[in-house]
Amino acid sequence: MNDYQKLKNAGFSNYEEMEKNNGVNPIEVSEKYYFDMLGCLPPSKWTRGYLYDSFYICEGLTGNLHQWLIRADKKYFTLIAPKQCNHEEIVNRVRMAETV
Repeated sequence: MNDYQKLKNAGFSNYEEMEKNNGVNPIEVSEKYYFDMLGCLPPSKWTRGYLYDSFYICEGLTGNLHQWLIRADKKYFTLIAPKQCNHEEIVNRVRMAETV
């Protein structure tokens, strides 16, 4: 299954559900997808850390929700969340998803 199929299956194209749930939980994506998104539009709130980097795509999806991309050591994730979130909140959502 490619990254775009994973996103669709996770609900990334269901805007009504996204708004109702205030986003979509993190899913793992490929390194290529992460870097494609990093290069498509200027990254917003790009925060670089030792183990975790995060940014969101400046073009919103619906309402106040944006697609966030996260590098967690050698894994890559994406999720839908409000742009007001900060790096720590986004990283914590990824950490919680990894433990499930």
